[in-house]
Amino acid sequence: MDRTVITERNVVRADIMVPLLSSIHETIQHYQWTYLYTWACVVLTRLVRLFYANLEVAEDDVRGTVLQSTVDGHIITVDPQIICQFIRVPVLDLLASLFNEVVLPPSMDELREFFHMVPQGEGRQTSIKIGALGPAHRMLAKIVQHNLWPVTRRSDLILKKAQFVYAVHVRLPFCLCKHILGVMLEARDEGTADLPFGCLLTQIILQSGINIDGEPRMLIKQPFSKQTLMKSNAQLRRDESDDDMPAAVHVAFPDVASSSHTVPPSEPEVNFSQVMEALTAIQGGMTTMQQSIFSMQLEMRSIGKRVEQTHLDLQECLQVHHPDSSDDEAAAPKAAHRTPRATPMTVDV
Repeated sequence: MDRTVITERNVVRADIMVPLLSSIHETIQHYQWTYLYTWACVVLTRLVRLFYANLEVAEDDVRGTVLQSTVDGHIITVDPQIICQFIRVPVLDLLASLFNEVVLPPSMDELREFFHMVPQGEGRQTSIKIGALGPAHRMLAKIVQHNLWPVTRRSDLILKKAQFVYAVHVRLPFCLCKHILGVMLEARDEGTADLPFGCLLTQIILQSGINIDGEPRMLIKQPFSKQTLMKSNAQLRRDESDDDMPAAVHVAFPDVASSSHTVPPSEPEVNFSQVMEALTAIQGGMTTMQQSIFSMQLEMRSIGKRVEQTHLDLQECLQVHHPDSSDDEAAAPKAAHRTPRATPMTVDV
């Protein structure tokens, strides 16, 4: 059975600019992760699976850990510098790990307190349900699950991923490019895990000039937006019997920005819900258009290669069927410039 390729998902910038989610926008700006706003890619799933199936690890004195794979006869190399070229996040002189002997990772109890979770009574908890988090933490957890550490698709956070969400929220320093490299290696070693970074790897593989005719393609999913939280709230209302989901997380997202102050009756009332829906629709339309342009570029590239190959085949065919054509053409000008012999003229007297 083919392992699932996880595609990255855009984040709608306008939807996280509101006070309720502004901490996420500030975190993205702090880490220089603005590429999260602009993912537009068609994922070539077969090639991504081949990359992971043939993945090997090498150590370089200068570049450090380097991943190499062979995809349809092409050697694909991935290292932090190459990742940097595509996501435009600088490679830092830091480790991929967020925690060390000085900064210790929080325990599950400390995480539940940090995320304002309802106490669970007796029994040790091994994960945190994403749906039970507050809006900002919930959105950040979903971004992590698809874009930063997308090894498995789950509705909850195991301890190490919950620690990662916490570390990103408090903005601990680490190198994202090295982290992505480690997640790729982790996915290879875990034979049952999903395959992460489908968009990123597709773009890297395409740089090798590989033939993509007839390749199965998968579009990226809809971006994370206000609607993401609205759907989560609806799911929460259906699961109110679950003790792990406190009522405090039932937030009416569109009304938060407008409920912080009273609008005088004389002023026109702005429907923030409709504005956000319109912005989300525009963002979705732009993403779809970018994906279509990307697909057209792939097709044009494929057509160009076929035209070039046809031209080469035609030249070879002409050489095979007319090997002496060049000699005949060289002799033709000489015959054309040959002066005819003069005929003697006789005159009768």
